[in-house]
Amino acid sequence: MKTKIRHIIFIVALCSLSATLAGCKNGIINKLKGRWKMEQMVANPTSEIYWTFDSDDKLVIENDYNCCTADTVVGEYKYKVVNLLTPTVEIKSPLGLGGKWRIEKSTKKILVMTRVNLPDKSTGGAYLRREFTKQ
Repeated sequence: MKTKIRHIIFIVALCSLSATLAGCKNGIINKLKGRWKMEQMVANPTSEIYWTFDSDDKLVIENDYNCCTADTVVGEYKYKVVNLLTPTVEIKSPLGLGGKWRIEKSTKKILVMTRVNLPDKSTGGAYLRREFTKQ
């Protein structure tokens, strides 16, 4: 009898944990979507840099000097959860910004991401950090 009760408690706890994690993932995805202004670490930036995460996995990047020479480029992204504590964004394109980005902080108004892998999964020279405020 005690074993049966323990099994029931375990199953209920597992179901609750699964529901909570699914809700957290959707919450982060909803916070990620939208237009973000990159906070530049220079005294007088020549232009504003924006990243826009659309609901159809489309990423629009405006004026990012690490990307390309074009003013605006369009790429793709995919949200992933590696483990319970590490949400990531895989950016497939554009060149210069692709790879795995770890979401360090995500609120309704602030997004901090760090690139930890290049598109070919290598880590040499991958480090790139972006800090954004929601527009």
